Amino acid sequence: MIRPLRKRHQLMTFVLFPAALVVLILGASQQRNVPTQSPLPGPLQGDSGQGTLVWEQAVPTNPPLTARVYDQAAAARLELAFEQTPLIADGLVYWQADGEDGTRLLLGPLQSGPNSRFFLPEAGRQQAGRIVIHSLAHGEAVLAFALPQVKRASAAGAGGSP
Repeated sequence: MIRPLRKRHQLMTFVLFPAALVVLILGASQQRNVPTQSPLPGPLQGDSGQGTLVWEQAVPTNPPLTARVYDQAAAARLELAFEQTPLIADGLVYWQADGEDGTRLLLGPLQSGPNSRFFLPEAGRQQAGRIVIHSLAHGEAVLAFALPQVKRASAAGAGGSP
Protein backbone atom coordinates (compact mmCIF):
# COMPACT_ATOMS: atom_id res chain seq x y z
CA MET A 1 0.00 0.00 0.00
CA ILE A 2 2.89 2.41 0.68
CA ARG A 3 4.61 1.80 -2.67
CA PRO A 4 1.54 2.78 -4.83
CA LEU A 5 1.01 5.87 -2.68
CA ARG A 6 4.65 6.91 -3.06
CA LYS A 7 4.49 6.42 -6.82
CA ARG A 8 1.33 8.54 -7.04
CA HIS A 9 2.91 11.34 -4.98
CA GLN A 10 6.04 11.23 -7.12
CA LEU A 11 3.94 11.51 -10.28
CA MET A 12 1.95 14.41 -8.80
CA THR A 13 5.20 16.21 -7.90
CA PHE A 14 6.57 15.82 -11.44
CA VAL A 15 3.30 17.17 -12.89
CA LEU A 16 2.66 19.99 -10.42
CA PHE A 17 6.20 21.42 -10.36
CA PRO A 18 6.26 22.48 -14.06
CA ALA A 19 2.67 23.74 -13.79
CA ALA A 20 3.55 25.88 -10.75
CA LEU A 21 6.64 27.18 -12.56
CA VAL A 22 4.55 28.22 -15.59
CA VAL A 23 2.02 30.00 -13.33
CA LEU A 24 4.88 31.83 -11.53
CA ILE A 25 6.44 33.00 -14.81
CA LEU A 26 3.07 34.16 -16.19
CA GLY A 27 2.32 36.04 -12.98
CA ALA A 28 5.69 37.77 -12.98
CA SER A 29 5.30 38.82 -16.63
CA GLN A 30 1.87 40.36 -15.96
CA GLN A 31 3.08 42.48 -13.02
CA ARG A 32 2.48 46.24 -13.32
CA ASN A 33 5.38 48.65 -13.66
CA VAL A 34 6.49 50.46 -10.53
CA PRO A 35 6.23 54.25 -10.93
CA THR A 36 9.53 56.09 -11.06
CA GLN A 37 10.36 59.04 -8.85
CA SER A 38 12.45 61.92 -10.05
CA PRO A 39 15.18 63.16 -7.72
CA LEU A 40 13.90 66.16 -5.79
CA PRO A 41 16.11 69.22 -5.19
CA GLY A 42 15.26 69.25 -1.48
CA PRO A 43 12.42 69.94 0.93
CA LEU A 44 9.95 72.69 0.11
CA GLN A 45 10.33 75.64 2.41
CA GLY A 46 8.60 78.94 2.96
CA ASP A 47 5.15 80.12 2.01
CA SER A 48 3.47 80.11 -1.38
CA GLY A 49 4.74 83.64 -2.11
CA GLN A 50 8.33 82.51 -2.74
CA GLY A 51 9.42 82.67 -6.34
CA THR A 52 7.85 84.34 -9.35
CA LEU A 53 4.44 83.18 -10.55
CA VAL A 54 4.83 82.03 -14.18
CA TRP A 55 1.58 80.08 -14.73
CA GLU A 56 -1.84 79.81 -13.09
CA GLN A 57 -5.00 77.94 -14.03
CA ALA A 58 -8.34 77.26 -12.37
CA VAL A 59 -9.16 73.57 -12.74
CA PRO A 60 -12.91 72.78 -12.63
CA THR A 61 -13.11 70.11 -9.94
CA ASN A 62 -15.10 69.52 -6.79
CA PRO A 63 -13.79 71.21 -4.64
CA PRO A 64 -12.39 73.86 -7.03
CA LEU A 65 -8.63 73.74 -7.58
CA THR A 66 -6.16 76.42 -8.61
CA ALA A 67 -2.85 75.20 -9.99
CA ARG A 68 0.12 77.55 -9.95
CA VAL A 69 3.74 77.23 -11.05
CA TYR A 70 6.39 79.40 -9.41
CA ASP A 71 9.89 79.89 -10.75
CA GLN A 72 12.55 79.58 -8.07
CA ALA A 73 16.31 79.68 -8.37
CA ALA A 74 16.75 75.91 -8.04
CA ALA A 75 13.64 74.58 -9.77
CA ALA A 76 10.05 75.22 -10.75
CA ARG A 77 7.52 74.62 -7.98
CA LEU A 78 3.95 73.40 -8.54
CA GLU A 79 1.31 74.42 -6.03
CA LEU A 80 -2.13 72.80 -5.96
CA ALA A 81 -4.53 74.94 -3.94
CA PHE A 82 -7.96 73.45 -3.27
CA GLU A 83 -10.66 75.72 -1.83
CA GLN A 84 -11.45 72.96 0.67
CA THR A 85 -9.64 69.80 1.70
CA PRO A 86 -9.96 67.38 -1.25
CA LEU A 87 -11.68 64.05 -0.74
CA ILE A 88 -9.07 62.03 -2.62
CA ALA A 89 -8.01 58.93 -0.72
CA ASP A 90 -4.27 58.25 -0.74
CA GLY A 91 -3.58 60.61 -3.63
CA LEU A 92 -0.25 60.62 -5.46
CA VAL A 93 0.67 63.47 -7.81
CA TYR A 94 2.50 62.64 -11.05
CA TRP A 95 3.85 64.61 -14.00
CA GLN A 96 3.46 62.98 -17.41
CA ALA A 97 4.93 64.25 -20.69
CA ASP A 98 2.59 64.89 -23.60
CA GLY A 99 2.49 62.01 -26.06
CA GLU A 100 3.64 59.41 -23.51
CA ASP A 101 1.05 56.92 -22.35
CA GLY A 102 2.58 55.08 -19.43
CA THR A 103 5.62 56.96 -18.13
CA ARG A 104 4.83 59.18 -15.17
CA LEU A 105 7.22 60.84 -12.75
CA LEU A 106 6.11 60.82 -9.13
CA LEU A 107 6.11 64.30 -7.59
CA GLY A 108 4.85 63.20 -4.18
CA PRO A 109 1.77 62.48 -2.06
CA LEU A 110 -1.20 64.83 -2.07
CA GLN A 111 -1.27 66.61 1.30
CA SER A 112 -4.30 66.26 3.55
CA GLY A 113 -4.71 70.05 3.76
CA PRO A 114 -5.97 72.39 1.06
CA ASN A 115 -2.48 73.20 -0.35
CA SER A 116 0.14 70.83 -1.72
CA ARG A 117 3.52 71.89 -3.12
CA PHE A 118 5.89 69.94 -5.35
CA PHE A 119 9.08 70.54 -7.32
CA LEU A 120 8.59 69.93 -11.04
CA PRO A 121 11.17 67.71 -12.73
CA GLU A 122 13.53 69.34 -15.21
CA ALA A 123 11.58 67.65 -18.01
CA GLY A 124 8.52 69.64 -16.84
CA ARG A 125 10.35 72.85 -17.68
CA GLN A 126 11.45 71.64 -21.09
CA GLN A 127 8.19 70.24 -22.47
CA ALA A 128 4.46 70.38 -21.98
CA GLY A 129 2.76 67.65 -20.04
CA ARG A 130 -0.04 66.75 -17.66
CA ILE A 131 -0.45 66.67 -13.92
CA VAL A 132 -2.17 63.43 -12.88
CA ILE A 133 -3.57 62.73 -9.42
CA HIS A 134 -3.79 59.00 -8.85
CA SER A 135 -5.83 57.54 -5.99
CA LEU A 136 -4.28 54.42 -4.49
CA ALA A 137 -7.61 53.56 -2.86
CA HIS A 138 -9.44 53.59 -6.21
CA GLY A 139 -6.52 52.26 -8.24
CA GLU A 140 -6.98 54.85 -10.99
CA ALA A 141 -6.34 58.45 -11.98
CA VAL A 142 -9.03 60.67 -10.45
CA LEU A 143 -7.88 64.01 -11.89
CA ALA A 144 -5.68 65.12 -14.77
CA PHE A 145 -5.06 68.51 -16.33
CA ALA A 146 -2.67 69.99 -18.88
CA LEU A 147 0.49 71.78 -17.81
CA PRO A 148 2.23 73.84 -20.50
CA GLN A 149 5.99 74.09 -20.89
CA VAL A 150 7.22 76.13 -17.93
CA LYS A 151 9.51 78.96 -18.91
CA ARG A 152 11.85 80.71 -16.50
CA ALA A 153 10.45 83.93 -15.05
CA SER A 154 12.96 86.06 -16.97
CA ALA A 155 11.99 84.30 -20.24
CA ALA A 156 8.27 84.32 -19.46
CA GLY A 157 8.19 88.12 -19.15
CA ALA A 158 4.64 89.41 -19.35
CA GLY A 159 3.30 85.93 -20.20
CA GLY A 160 2.92 84.91 -16.54
CA SER A 161 0.07 86.03 -14.34
CA PRO A 162 1.04 88.22 -11.34
